[in-house]
Amino acid sequence: MKRLLCLAFIVVCTFVSAESQKYDISPPLCSLTFDVSAQLHQVHGTSNAFSGTITGDPADITTASISVSLDPNTFDTQDKARDQVMREKSLETDKYPAVAFVSKAIEATSKQLEPDKPLSATIKGTLKLHGMDKEMSVPVTITLHENQITAEGDMALKLDDWNIFRPRVVLFRLQNDIKIHFKVGAIKR
Repeated sequence: MKRLLCLAFIVVCTFVSAESQKYDISPPLCSLTFDVSAQLHQVHGTSNAFSGTITGDPADITTASISVSLDPNTFDTQDKARDQVMREKSLETDKYPAVAFVSKAIEATSKQLEPDKPLSATIKGTLKLHGMDKEMSVPVTITLHENQITAEGDMALKLDDWNIFRPRVVLFRLQNDIKIHFKVGAIKR
């Protein structure tokens, strides 16, 4: 009987330790920067208005699910007139008030996420931007530190692929390629 109780205790402890943990996206731990060429100069923008959740078991990061949203009305290029064109004509934020990413699968160099040991992974999912949904694979570095988890990476997009208006200044049109660096941080509930 003791052996049976001991086995039941081990099974219960294993099940409890494998429970999913929930993390809430925390804007102070997040950042987004984007760069695009306007022929005669580089346009640099920022935002940190992220929201969403990360749910998963650090013992198997490949089972995690991520849902992140970003408010494009907060994109800031340090030029009010340019920001207004970006919001009204390019991103049409009245019609499309959020940029969102929802994961479908995670591939990682190791399944277990250990504290303060960055882990390389690729997150596959759907990016919703400007009214369109596209499947993407995004390489990231994931780090667990105390009650926080972060995912950081780089990606590139072509504005024409998303039907995003590219404004002109005199004869020069905003380039099609945009480079993005992001850091998404979340705090355990």
